[in-house]
This record gives sequence, structure tokens and C-alpha cells, in this order.
Amino acid sequence: MKETTSELFYIDSTYAHLGYAYLRNNQVAQAAAMAKIFLKNKKDNKTSSELILVSKAAIALENKQPLQSMQALFSAIDLTLKKKYELIKNSTITSSLQYDTSIAKLETQLLSQQLEMNDLELEWEKDKQKLSKQTITIIVLVAIALFTAVIFLLQSRRYFKRRSQTDFLTQVSNRRYIFEEGEKLLSRAKRQRKDFSLIIFDIDNFKMVNDQHGHDIGDKTIQAAAKQAKHWLRDKDILGRIGGEEFLILLPLTEPKKAMEIAERLREGIANKIFHFNQTDIKFTISLGIASVKRKTINFDQLVKNADDALYEAKESGRNKSVSA
Repeated sequence: MKETTSELFYIDSTYAHLGYAYLRNNQVAQAAAMAKIFLKNKKDNKTSSELILVSKAAIALENKQPLQSMQALFSAIDLTLKKKYELIKNSTITSSLQYDTSIAKLETQLLSQQLEMNDLELEWEKDKQKLSKQTITIIVLVAIALFTAVIFLLQSRRYFKRRSQTDFLTQVSNRRYIFEEGEKLLSRAKRQRKDFSLIIFDIDNFKMVNDQHGHDIGDKTIQAAAKQAKHWLRDKDILGRIGGEEFLILLPLTEPKKAMEIAERLREGIANKIFHFNQTDIKFTISLGIASVKRKTINFDQLVKNADDALYEAKESGRNKSVSA
């Protein structure tokens, strides 16, 4: 929003709506963070009080104050209902005054022009029909507006959720999301007594790439590694970036031998390819560590550590290798 508009009202409101989306998604810490930015940046009185109350509710929830959070949310709901009530009330009063004016005008005309009674009745019927058509039109427009708002909110929620799970540079899963998925997949594998493996790999001598060609080429090298990994992996596998040039691959329903085959296919695919970045030819390799579930009691952190130890062994033994824990 900051890049597309200079209106502070819209920028501040976006932080509040983002915080609300996080809160609806049970991501309290993120919701509170957006709420704090919103309340800090608010510089005018245009921002609705409901957004302020919802933001305060998110902060209270993060501070372990559920009662204060509920009170703020209820206040926001009450304020919204009050505004809707006032809107309906004012609309009703206006319609009533307009109607009274029309009736008074009709009575005056009836008294002074009795001979035009039939014509006036006919006009009155036409006015009622016109009013009915306008009412139907307004109802249809309101329904369309509400439907559009619901679609927008659903799309915004999906967008922000996807963005919170994605690494900005490579567009693969970020560290938090892939670790959450890893915990779920490992738990399912142990419960169903199925195979589960994972691979950790990173780019060999990556610092040398940055030193020789600059960080721009370094970023493109990381992106190329992620793209190649997605190319060689299966649809059910999940790839995520967990560090600078380090990646984690989740392999559900995969035994150790198959995991090694996948690792070798990926390693050879990258080692045999020359990459072209900004008229610069780059050739690089990766080292991989593989770990699989060998006993029921192992947890995800230990499985990741086993793969990391295997990666370290691959590095120490010459790089451009796949080593199984």
C-alpha cells in the first residue's frame, strides 16, 4: 500500500485489516504486531473506531488478557450495530418525512382539484410501482455489494495466509511453515507406521559465489537451486528454505533407499547444469544429508539434526555428495 498510494488513511487501515486477518486465522502474535503498527501510525480521526477496538483486542490477547480482549471485541460489535441502527433510523426518518410531504401535497391537490381525483389516483399508483422497483433495485445492489465484500475478504485471507507461508526470495515454503508441516507428516507417518524421510541440502562454497560475482548473482543462485529442486521432486514432496542457502525437503511415504535416489537425482541435475545469470555463467554443486524414521520414538527436531549431521559429513568429505544418516 505504501508503494501504491500516499493516503495515510488507506495505509494505516491496511495494517488494521491485516491484523484482523491474522486474528481470524488464530495467529495472535502476528495480529498483535500489525495492530501495534496500526495504532502507532494512526495520525487522523478518519479511521473507524471498530478497527481501533479490534486492534486493541489483538494486543490484549497477546498480553494474555482474554477478558480485556473480549470486552474490546464486544465493544467493536456494539459500535458496528449502533452505527447500522443509526443509519437505518435516519433512513426511516427521511423516508417518513418525504412520505408526509407527498401526502400533504396530495391532500391540497384533492381539496382544490376534485375533478382531477381519478388522475391523481392513477399517478399515485404509478408512484407506488416506481417506489417498489427502486426498492428491489436497492436490495439487489446491496446484495451484490455484500457478495463482493465476502469474496474480497476470502481472497485477502487466502493471499495473506499464502504470503505468511512463503519465502520471499525463492517462492517456496518458509522455515516456519515447512517445520510445521514436517511435524504433522512425521506424526502421521508414526501413527500409520509409514515411511518418512527428509533431505537437507545447501550450496557448496556459496560465499565464494557472493565474493566473486556479487550478492545479486548469489540471490539468483539460491533461486536457481530452489527451481531445480522443485523440478526434480515429486508432487507430494515439500520444499522449503530454512536458511541463507540451505533448504529442507520433506519426503512422505519414502524409505531410505528411495530418499537417497531422490537426493542423487537432484545433486546430479544441478552439478551437470550451467546456469546463465546476467551474461554470467555459473556452475555450482550442492551437498545433501538424508535422514529417515528408523524408530518410532524419534521426533522431528532429532530427525532434522540427523540430516544436518549427515550434511556436515558430506561437506567434510569433499562436498558435492549425498550422505545418509
